[in-house]
Amino acid sequence: MQTIKTDTVIEIPAEVAKCPKCGGKLYANIDSWEQCDDGTWKAIDPHTECEHEPDIDGEEWFNWHYDMPYVDWLPIDKDIEQWLGKNYRFDLEAE
Repeated sequence: MQTIKTDTVIEIPAEVAKCPKCGGKLYANIDSWEQCDDGTWKAIDPHTECEHEPDIDGEEWFNWHYDMPYVDWLPIDKDIEQWLGKNYRFDLEAE
């Protein structure tokens, strides 16, 4: 178990999840936490981004990549949330 800062962007291993649309590497940004029984904080509701997301507003790409979020992304986000819970805790005091 690793304790990290809340603003850390986490690279998701391919064996945990890949982009459901293009197979790209995923990264998680966390801005919601839940306190565990032991007083530590774990991530909930991760915000997942694909490595192929353009730096500029690519509406056509975005509409294709996220056209069915509850079908394509929700199951992956749940897998990522479980993986994060097994591997990371967050230091909410390091702000």
